[in-house]
Amino acid sequence: MIHIALPTIITVTILVSLFFFFLTKSLSFLQNSLLFMVISILTKNISTLMSLNWKVIHTTEDQFLFLFFLINREILIPLLVLIFVNIYLRTPSGGKRIIIYICSIPVIAGLNFLSEYFNVIDFVKITLFHHTLVDTTYFLIGIGLAKIICFDHWEHRHEGI
Repeated sequence: MIHIALPTIITVTILVSLFFFFLTKSLSFLQNSLLFMVISILTKNISTLMSLNWKVIHTTEDQFLFLFFLINREILIPLLVLIFVNIYLRTPSGGKRIIIYICSIPVIAGLNFLSEYFNVIDFVKITLFHHTLVDTTYFLIGIGLAKIICFDHWEHRHEGI
């Protein structure tokens, strides 16, 4: 399992990065960068709290598998949040936004399943469902942060009305 885990996560990271690169973005480069950094810090802190302080998940001791964990929490989850937020902000209706949110949940659940399948993390006190709920709250936090970041932009945009 160790030999296939790292190439799998690197391939997924490249595919998600390419998707984000070619995505028509609603946020500017600076706004995307700020959102990426804040979500990255948040995922790092929550993952550390869950594994070291609360002991609800156990991370692997293997160095190569730990790289899988680091890539997942430092690159993939923030990138998926950026993709979700940019698509969410471009979508005009509320019903379609809910569908986008519901369609994003299996992607995060798939990453959590891969982490568990490759023995990168073991769920001690929580289940895959609970961990997926924690990860999907990053989407909601990302929307809130994007609205805060874009507040000045939206305020000036609607000045002439």
